[in-house]
Amino acid sequence: MGSEKRKFNDHMIKETEKIPQHVLDDIRGDEIRMYRKEQAQRDMYNDPDLNWSGLR
Repeated sequence: MGSEKRKFNDHMIKETEKIPQHVLDDIRGDEIRMYRKEQAQRDMYNDPDLNWSGLR
């Protein structure tokens, strides 16, 4: 790993430590909800009964 990348990673770690844990938990929860919604959309798109226009 280059020295610039190491400096950047160290900087990001310090910045992340400033963020309260409940904020990080909220962000993670939002990501999980978004992923589940996208997965439901993909499942509906690939389901021959729910996708009336047919499989693509």
